[in-house]
Amino acid sequence: MFRRAYDPSSSPGGSGRSYLGVATPGLHCRATIEYDARTVHLIGSGKLSPPHLVESLVEASSEQLDQLAFGSMLLLIRAPDDDVQGHFMADLVRCALKEVPPHLQHGGWMTTSEFPTVSAKLDDTADADQIELLAELMAAPYCLVPLRGFERALEIGRSAGADILLNDPSVSSRHAQLLIGDGGTRIVDLGSKNGTIVNNRRIGEGEQPWLQSMDRITFGRITSFVCDPRAMRGVLRQSVRISF
Repeated sequence: MFRRAYDPSSSPGGSGRSYLGVATPGLHCRATIEYDARTVHLIGSGKLSPPHLVESLVEASSEQLDQLAFGSMLLLIRAPDDDVQGHFMADLVRCALKEVPPHLQHGGWMTTSEFPTVSAKLDDTADADQIELLAELMAAPYCLVPLRGFERALEIGRSAGADILLNDPSVSSRHAQLLIGDGGTRIVDLGSKNGTIVNNRRIGEGEQPWLQSMDRITFGRITSFVCDPRAMRGVLRQSVRISF
């Protein structure tokens, strides 16, 4: 079992190294993990929240993903440029953490026997979705919200009681709903003033379009997109090298 511990001298702007200690009684080994500049910038920049969830996704096992620990999809919501004080993001992170299973809510890195082995450089093997995803995440602060469960509706809006709170004047109190089922996720507009737009098309009354990975969704002026947890984990794991 591996537990992450940081080299105090390392930082996103420094050597880009951190360490894994092997938690075995009577035995102490260390492994160096080297991240390329893009990976360090993305994880260390604080642009992607909540940080504990991001860290857990990096180290998630295939079994955890198969069991939908992070949901069937992730909704990534971009903070508006004028959220200087961070209030919009703080409210959103609180909502996101409600969707995280208790075993993933922790103050440090997960303990797991399946830390990634060697992964290829992004430009060598990544598909178009992963390249597009990395570009999106490097551009601005995003909050990651797992869309977990089946046969449930997540309400999105400006109301304090919304499941996903978007505290912005362009968003209606009850703006939209995400309908999560065993066949996938659909989205419904709840008669919002400024509309819900999927891939540049405004959702009409009574419409319930299915969402696909990398679909773009706009609530008022708040932009977001959905992606597969495996694609997100792949991006976060890219260009990680482990040496013992």
